[in-house]
Amino acid sequence: MLDLVTIGETMLRFTAADNQTLEQADYFRVDPGGAESNVAVALARLGFKTAWISRLPQNPLGRRTAGRIAAHGVDVSRVLWTPHGRIGLWDF
Repeated sequence: MLDLVTIGETMLRFTAADNQTLEQADYFRVDPGGAESNVAVALARLGFKTAWISRLPQNPLGRRTAGRIAAHGVDVSRVLWTPHGRIGLWDF
């Protein structure tokens, strides 16, 4: 029995090191984020049983996204995997 199920898009955030701009940076930290997955992660960290549903491409970035969310204890077994598609990206 789950306490919470969220449904929605999660994007990958690219953060440059040392306060550099995108144009200056050679390396980036890559983290998933989105309102729905963030809420599921936060509540899972508080001990609630949560799941997140979305559609992800079956590629390294899709697997990274699901894996990072699952690492916080969120059930990602209901993610719909597609052979095509993209993940939204943003920089910080």
